[in-house]
Amino acid sequence: MSTVELKFEGTFESSNYLKDFQCVNCNHYLSDKDIAESNYSLWVSDYSNELSRDEFYSSLVGRKLTQYNLTFWLKSVEHEYCPSD
Repeated sequence: MSTVELKFEGTFESSNYLKDFQCVNCNHYLSDKDIAESNYSLWVSDYSNELSRDEFYSSLVGRKLTQYNLTFWLKSVEHEYCPSD
């Protein structure tokens, strides 16, 4: 099973889930500070990712819109810069 790094520069709705991951390099779990400062990199599965499409009517633009959802399997979260012991 291989993983690839996900270059992500956004925010998560449930970023507290990132605290469940232990960095494979230093064996420390991600902290609130790591998450707030984006001191992590995400590694996702290179297979079995899902793509779905939803259509909905938007009253804001007055027409039907299409939304695409891409689901990644998050395999590992690592520190960008591991904390010193």
